[in-house]
Amino acid sequence: MLSKADYQRASLIDLLDGHAAVFTRVVEEMPPGTRFSINDIRDRLDAAGVPAGARGGLFAGACAAHLIRACEFTVYGRRFPQYVPSTGESAHTARVRVYRRVDPS
Repeated sequence: MLSKADYQRASLIDLLDGHAAVFTRVVEEMPPGTRFSINDIRDRLDAAGVPAGARGGLFAGACAAHLIRACEFTVYGRRFPQYVPSTGESAHTARVRVYRRVDPS
């Protein structure tokens, strides 16, 4: 029987293409509970050759595999996604989503 961590890893790799292994490794190197955005891992994904166009799918797949969770905050009973300003070269005033590394246990 697979452990939860092994199941999460297998699910993500099944969902996505070969770049998923790189993305999974980057995410798994973070301690559980770590909050991060693409700003924090962009350089590592660039260095590994993961195309910018594939990254949205990698984040979505990692959420589906329960490796990460999109951060939210609540105001007056309403939940909102948490964003930070993008630090990407062509970002201008773009915002990027904040995620939290899920505990695999």
